[in-house]
Amino acid sequence: MPSSASDNEISAVIRGFAETPGHLIRRAYQAHTQLWAELVPVDITGSQFAILCALAVHGELDQASVGRLTSLDRSSVAELAGRMAGRGLIRKDRDERDGRRRVLRITEQGTRAVTEAAPHVLQLGQRLLAELDEDERERFLRYLSRVGDQADSRLGHYEAAACSSAAASSAGRVNIDSWLPGTMTGETLIRSANRLHPYSPGGSATSSADST
Repeated sequence: MPSSASDNEISAVIRGFAETPGHLIRRAYQAHTQLWAELVPVDITGSQFAILCALAVHGELDQASVGRLTSLDRSSVAELAGRMAGRGLIRKDRDERDGRRRVLRITEQGTRAVTEAAPHVLQLGQRLLAELDEDERERFLRYLSRVGDQADSRLGHYEAAACSSAAASSAGRVNIDSWLPGTMTGETLIRSANRLHPYSPGGSATSSADST
């Protein structure tokens, strides 16, 4: 049960809304979105990039595992997977062993897209945190990761993803392990933290796919 707040505390929150965690996290997410549009010339969004990274690194994955790896809810993964399959970035098939499961695989086109985008995403991360020195960046990302873990835990995504044991073909995989951590500490961490304060300009809660 939430603790009661005094009139003075309520008044202070209203007057100082610009310093509340939710507002600051939304500002950071907005900054990332603006930089993505400015710096990443590839026609994919941050969420799509994270999904492509997960598939490039781990091979074929079911949709639930993709959601856990990328901090996307189940409905958002399904929506994104449909769009990405329609564009030829991934394949979306039924699991031969369990027809109820959808298995996602990166295509050659998806591999080219994620490889082309990766250097720009790295540059974006550097620009996003340009005002912080190396020690401040490390602490900021560590704290942001803890907040994101809290959001993922509440939404049932905290457990480790059950990655497929089937090896992806060399044509469908690319050595971008070094890019994936940068993605998870940038857009994905901010988005995870933002999920504790779901917000849209119209004032209603939004899904993780709304900005994709």
